[in-house]
Amino acid sequence: RISLNWFERRNYRVRRAVSTDLPSLIALEAACWEPHLRFADHEIASRLKRYPQGQFVMTLEGEVVAVVYTQRVHSVEALASTTIDKIAELHDPDGEVVQLVRLNARPNLSQQGLGDQLLDFVLAVARVSSETVCVAGITRCSNYSAASHGPFDAYVLHGEAATERDPILRFHELHGATVRQVVHGYWPADVRNLGHGVLIEYELEGSARRSRG
Repeated sequence: RISLNWFERRNYRVRRAVSTDLPSLIALEAACWEPHLRFADHEIASRLKRYPQGQFVMTLEGEVVAVVYTQRVHSVEALASTTIDKIAELHDPDGEVVQLVRLNARPNLSQQGLGDQLLDFVLAVARVSSETVCVAGITRCSNYSAASHGPFDAYVLHGEAATERDPILRFHELHGATVRQVVHGYWPADVRNLGHGVLIEYELEGSARRSRG
């Protein structure tokens, strides 16, 4: 059943990204990432064409302020041995896993929690999808420093919980993710993280798929 009592009015709108959003998406990429870590313009355009139903934007007063790029992959294990320049090859429209590829939100609006709300939207959509078993992604650490923290694996997986000291890992954990493993060599250009990524997984308790037994 669907009841209007379940809905709460918000000051933003979430919709699928379209080709006319491309200039705004390129600007968001530039605002959120250092030049050597950005997706090229043609990569963003390709995502909109290849899997339009998995790319969502958030608009505020008609302006694009956040975006999440996703794709479907066959398994979480497939992400554990890939690199960022090959993730597009993993896309399978019939895949049971929704991969969070990238989430960008306007830095100057960070206090409004737009990224949190857009991620919550994607997770909610996944939970009611009978084709989805989980959501996963490969993220990075924002506070890691080899000089200060030693081995990357130890920072992420051992000792004091990394999610307590790293804002990006904490962001995902607060939304229900579990850190699974380090993906070595995932992102060679990410010198700060020694070229590594962090595999995270959201188990969708109560999802339509799981409820079917």
